[in-house]
Amino acid sequence: MAFRIITNMSVHINAFAPTESAVMVGGAVNATQIPFVSFRMPPLQVDQAHQLSAPVLLCMWAENGTDHDPHFYVQVRDPSGQTRGNVELAWIWDDVPDAPCKWRVFDLQVPFLVFDQGVHTFGIYANPDDSADQALASYPFPITFDTSLPPLPPGQLPPGAEYK
Repeated sequence: MAFRIITNMSVHINAFAPTESAVMVGGAVNATQIPFVSFRMPPLQVDQAHQLSAPVLLCMWAENGTDHDPHFYVQVRDPSGQTRGNVELAWIWDDVPDAPCKWRVFDLQVPFLVFDQGVHTFGIYANPDDSADQALASYPFPITFDTSLPPLPPGQLPPGAEYK
């Protein structure tokens, strides 16, 4: 999990990681298995892809008086660097009265496709076409095909692959 402070303009990212589950409770997130470090699934059949949805915790802050309309992209890229999932984040970020800073916590559901096993990368970017080295924060996420798991018919999600 990225607990280091990463800045884009005056926005600071304090946490960014895939989780097993994340639920908003008031202004905070209750999340389990942080960080969620890998995932096993059945091998793909010919011309098949796995469609997954991963909960992602994202926590950021900025000083009051700055960044009233932030815009970011959370992407999942496969081992070859191809974007396989994308969530666009844009919001009006009002200042917090009588406070020096404002916080925003997201419990995102990031949909993505898996065509091959290997290390997939979750990243947050200022622009949708930014290269991997321009990520404001990133997280490696190994996906392994396990032959001991039964194959799935085309179009069916593996059990537990879509977290809710």
